[in-house]
Amino acid sequence: MPQELIQCVQAKAQRRLADGRRVPLRMTEAQHRGLQATARGEVYLTHSSIQYTLAGPGGSQPLWVLLRVKLIADPSKSKRYGRHQMVLTAKGRAALSHHATL
Repeated sequence: MPQELIQCVQAKAQRRLADGRRVPLRMTEAQHRGLQATARGEVYLTHSSIQYTLAGPGGSQPLWVLLRVKLIADPSKSKRYGRHQMVLTAKGRAALSHHATL
């Protein structure tokens, strides 16, 4: 994913309303499905000596966006190499519950 697009998504996530509240990040349907799949335990990050691979239902591109804006994370107890189940961060749980109420 181009770096400019990532910076744009992060900038939009950091914008504030006039009264100081944060503007919620708008998710695509693919990203929302990625959050749901992570909550179900279906998303994995594979570390190898050459690359990192995110795998889950719906493709890896929306999952990388979720990882970059810190809605999902590699569990802190994971080892350096191997396949690890991704988890929702507190921010990710909040986004998932907010999106479910819309």
